[in-house]
Amino acid sequence: MLQIEQVITVENLKEAVTVWEKNRKYKLLAAGTDLIPRIRSGAYQEAVCLLDISRVAELKGITKTEDEIRIGALTSHQEIAENEVIRKEYRALAQACGQVGSLQIRNTATIG
Repeated sequence: MLQIEQVITVENLKEAVTVWEKNRKYKLLAAGTDLIPRIRSGAYQEAVCLLDISRVAELKGITKTEDEIRIGALTSHQEIAENEVIRKEYRALAQACGQVGSLQIRNTATIG
């Protein structure tokens, strides 16, 4: 049986860190493709509190500078698989992300 005690949704990274620092019992929820099935299967003995970080823009997207490439934790597998920089410079990563689950999962599941 799905046991979710509380869900807190945050809009930015500062807010997420503030909530997380106050109580680390929260499970981080991004897309839920991994967490929700675990909750439904009864993997947790107690009710779960969720910290929904899916709206945190600072954790989304792919950026490249001279020195590095940054892939945000909320970037979907499909975004990574289709990104031209990733496809050109990190072909194995693009190919791997393009093989994760079905297209529906790749469009939803995040790398982080």
